[in-house]
Amino acid sequence: QGNDLLMKKTINLAEALSGFSFTIEHLDSRKLYINNTSIIKPQQIMRIIGEGLPIVNSVQKGDLVIVFKKI
Repeated sequence: QGNDLLMKKTINLAEALSGFSFTIEHLDSRKLYINNTSIIKPQQIMRIIGEGLPIVNSVQKGDLVIVFKKI
């Protein structure tokens, strides 16, 4: 979506209520460690600032947007 990268992540009920952590391999092969300790609701969004695509004629980048779905 523009300069933002969109990712859908499925989590189970226990993860939604008690927290989770996982690793994402970014498009440039870097590993991003995602950790959450708060309650996640269905379709809730987590935005990782500056982990999207580069913005043309700028040093800034878009964001990585993670949308959570429950099993």
